[in-house]
Amino acid sequence: MSTRRRPSARLLASALALGAATLGLSACQCGALPRDKGPDPKQNAQVRRPTGGYDPRNIPPAPDHPPELACAPEPADAGPPTLAGRPLTWLEPLPPGTELVAWPLDAQHVLLALRHDYAAPDRPRPAGVLWRVACAAPEQREVFVEREGADFGYAAPRADASALYFSDADGVGLLDLSTRQVSRITTAPMAGDDCWAAAGGDGETRLRELVVALVSNGADTELVLHRGGPCGFEGDWRAREVRIAFPADPTRRAEREPHPVSAVAAGPEGALWVADAGRCDEPGVVDPQTRGAVWRSDDGGRSWRRVPVQGDDGRLQTAAREVAADAHRPGHALALGAVCRDGGRGVFGGELFATRDGGDRWTRVPSPAGTEGSNPATRLSDVTLVDGRLDHVLARTEAGERFETRDLGAHWTALGQGPALGGDGTLVTVGADQYRATPDGLWWHEADEARRVFPPTTTPSATPPATPQATPPATPLATPPEPRPEAARPEAAP
Repeated sequence: MSTRRRPSARLLASALALGAATLGLSACQCGALPRDKGPDPKQNAQVRRPTGGYDPRNIPPAPDHPPELACAPEPADAGPPTLAGRPLTWLEPLPPGTELVAWPLDAQHVLLALRHDYAAPDRPRPAGVLWRVACAAPEQREVFVEREGADFGYAAPRADASALYFSDADGVGLLDLSTRQVSRITTAPMAGDDCWAAAGGDGETRLRELVVALVSNGADTELVLHRGGPCGFEGDWRAREVRIAFPADPTRRAEREPHPVSAVAAGPEGALWVADAGRCDEPGVVDPQTRGAVWRSDDGGRSWRRVPVQGDDGRLQTAAREVAADAHRPGHALALGAVCRDGGRGVFGGELFATRDGGDRWTRVPSPAGTEGSNPATRLSDVTLVDGRLDHVLARTEAGERFETRDLGAHWTALGQGPALGGDGTLVTVGADQYRATPDGLWWHEADEARRVFPPTTTPSATPPATPQATPPATPLATPPEPRPEAARPEAAP
């Protein structure tokens, strides 16, 4: 017997929808906003959100003891931002897509830098300047470091505030705040042929590595980067999230790319179904995901089979955001495609498909009237089976409109506005085993044991994320990821 709780809409919600958006001020802890909290002026502060469509920040878990700011900049109704209640008269008006960020230095001073929106059509060159400002005299500033090509707006301080990881011209650097010396942490790779700029004959293009946060992952420390460049359609900014374990230790430093699992379901026979849609909007961060397919395991996650979702009447356009298994009939399942936006040029996904034979054949489920237009908010983004039965489906749009069908879409009944259909996470139980979908893969739990069983890798991991991490909204893959091999093996237990 299996049970299933549906995922929270916040799991893949935009990071900037939280915090201090209504104040025009966003608070930053080592580059990350605390979940469900407003701005804390004692933490790294940022003034004036970018107005562009892409903000590369995420909400990874904040460090246990983030360094505090001696003082924090605040937005002003008119004129420049203020620091310690006094205007920063030396700061010129911030252009659209630019914000002022602050990093800790000592008990009397903060470091200030400008952060630019890399998704803006006219991407400015990084200023390469980090200013030192005294809280007692904000009218004055000193150039603390000036470095060609560096972007100190994308940075993360170490927990003891002794050094600052930052986006350097060709990778990530570590600035020692005592000596002002820079050590190299990473070297950004060159863009491949799948990058628009590189393929367009513009010459070699080095990707940019934007520092997002320094986070705690169990006993490890990870540096979160967004590695990207003008690689999307017509040169839109497109990036991937990369995590560097033990960034300060070159002997242990290791890189990985998180692969989200957006939903998991289990059939009555114990088969596991996985949907792995992640962020897919362009411009923006695009997660690894499997376009046009779901995944199935018949042996508790020890091996996986890629199952294309397609039939005579079409195929899944995007990766699957949701997958639901009939609790009473083996092999009966439903898949919902993620809704993806492509830089204002189009909207994709949000379509439903059903199978009654374990995924060998799929049938397109007609969508409710008015849910297939160009407005992403009106497309289906949430689905659940009533009493675990494929023949009784509830669906909901991003805008909150709910619909019901008892004949797989032949007839839909509009139920009006309503809350999200699911609970606080995605979890299925099969016997004594539990499987949890997270932004960092599918995790198996039994008693005190845990390990990641999807995606299949060769690197063991035994530190599941403590809580689901919120991620920005979703949209179309300009370059879909290559499908993984059939029957790939998961990582071994540590």
